[in-house]
Amino acid sequence: MVDGILNENCGASLIVVITKSDIAPQMGTSQWEKLLVQIRRFCLSYGAALFYVSSKKGHNTQQLYKYIVHRAFGTAFTASPQMMERESLFVPSGWDSDKKIDIMKESMGDVDTLEPTREKPPVKDSLIESEEEQSFLARISSIEVATPMAKKQPLDETATTDNNTALASFFSNLLRPQTGKTPSAASAAPLDPAAQLDRIRSSATSTKPDSSA
Repeated sequence: MVDGILNENCGASLIVVITKSDIAPQMGTSQWEKLLVQIRRFCLSYGAALFYVSSKKGHNTQQLYKYIVHRAFGTAFTASPQMMERESLFVPSGWDSDKKIDIMKESMGDVDTLEPTREKPPVKDSLIESEEEQSFLARISSIEVATPMAKKQPLDETATTDNNTALASFFSNLLRPQTGKTPSAASAAPLDPAAQLDRIRSSATSTKPDSSA
């Protein structure tokens, strides 16, 4: 086998998918071609297919689905390779070769030198050291002591006085004797039995007829 083709045989069908291909036109032509050469070299060494897809615009999404089904279940797949459109590029497995990549390299300079597409954030060399536990607790304690306590809002004395007055009036009405009501028989004092007997005798004596008449 030619050097550079299927150097790494993992025994499985591989597909390299480059997403967000809709932003490819924003890149310069030289930069895009250099990236494509590197990606095609990688796919060639693993025997992988290559897809540029964009779910936002629907580029190559259905094509990718059909190709996966074709490789997994052996269904028919008749789509041709696509190398013209940046947003929907397609290189099937087994189609690419070093000669085809060299044709693309003829119009370019040093393809191994890639310009950074975005600025890398500066790396901070300084390490953040953790604070000792006892020192941290002591610092928190000093902050709590220095912080003044929130003042409690004074209660409304007028509202408290009104509540006390209402309660006092309620209980005084309960304790006040009720006027204008006749006491019931159950609440009247019981009569003396001896006095009641004398009253009955005197009543009987006064009702006897006079014998001299």
